[in-house]
Amino acid sequence: MTALHLSPRPAAPVQVDLPRGIVSVHVLGFGNATAWCSCGWTGRRRLLKAVAMQDAWAHSARDRCEVSTPLLLTW
Repeated sequence: MTALHLSPRPAAPVQVDLPRGIVSVHVLGFGNATAWCSCGWTGRRRLLKAVAMQDAWAHSARDRCEVSTPLLLTW
């Protein structure tokens, strides 16, 4: 009997979605909270921190950016 030599199939390239940026919410005082991202995106100035946080989460879901930990940064 002869041995059958099979060459291994080359692996298909794996495509990984890496985060584009890191998004956070900067609280600059009373009634002044803005979501920022390292990819260059900037949210609107908001009176409520919770609304700026929603902007950050929506941006991270839409543009595949990562949310920072902690999300709120006070200056």
